[in-house]
Amino acid sequence: MQGDESTRRPTRGVTPELALARLQLRQICLLAVFDMLPGLQHAGVAREHAVALAAGRAVFDRHGMRPEGGLEGPARRFLRYYYVAPNTGLAGPFFDGDCQPIWDAALIAAMESIRTGRPAQIEYHARLWRHVLEEDRRWAAVRAYALDQALLSFPPSAPRVAIDRYRHRVGALLTTAESVPALLAAWAIDRNPRRLDDLARPELKDKHGLLEHRHMARFLGMTPNALTQSLKRLRRRLGEEMRVLWDIEKTDPTSEDPET
Repeated sequence: MQGDESTRRPTRGVTPELALARLQLRQICLLAVFDMLPGLQHAGVAREHAVALAAGRAVFDRHGMRPEGGLEGPARRFLRYYYVAPNTGLAGPFFDGDCQPIWDAALIAAMESIRTGRPAQIEYHARLWRHVLEEDRRWAAVRAYALDQALLSFPPSAPRVAIDRYRHRVGALLTTAESVPALLAAWAIDRNPRRLDDLARPELKDKHGLLEHRHMARFLGMTPNALTQSLKRLRRRLGEEMRVLWDIEKTDPTSEDPET
């Protein structure tokens, strides 16, 4: 994976980017992307940006911090650590290992949140979800899911033809079920063992950008509980397919032909 070292969070103490979490999320976004805003919008939020600057400097003064280069750097690192880093699991299956689209989505979401007034998380999750739904990216994730050894429990005696046949069947099933986008996104994100690092801090409540089941459920027009049950049914169906295929492999004299 093309990892971005700047998404690796510090592990000790209060850092400048964590100190900024005491500001309103909109203020953090203003500090991060103010210089990227179009001219008219730039002028329209200049006063608000000045207030955010003053609030950020007051926070740093309380912690005795003097970050070099102003507040834009810590604000952007806030987005990297608490928006990009929790979702980097998406990079492998959906973006061929490249974290840049996830970072681009965070910056664009910050700018859009300033324009629309909607929370940055909503803008960010909507952009990630659109990526998840793109046909080429989804197919790439389906293939990666079907190849994930951690998900599959093949008998030691299973021939290669049988394994390939099952993976083909998994791919076919994942083109139809309604909850497949959430299954793929949740699986991809959960592959990142550090996705929850630091997110339980009280300063980050309702401010971090981890794409969770409840957000996916909203995009699918489902309740979180309905999505959870749908994912359980889908995983159970995949397990049943595996058992059926093994029974066929044991008895089917044509099993050596993967096309039959």
